[in-house]
Amino acid sequence: MTKKIIIFQQKLSMYFFYLRKYFGDYLSILSKDAKSYLL
Repeated sequence: MTKKIIIFQQKLSMYFFYLRKYFGDYLSILSKDAKSYLL
């Protein structure tokens, strides 16, 4: 039972890591577009 919880936590942390990574890339692209649009 505890092993399942540990595996679940590992998957969750991996998911959040990738989410943060791709969301960060997406935000940087958005901010670049916004800057070029404003300039």
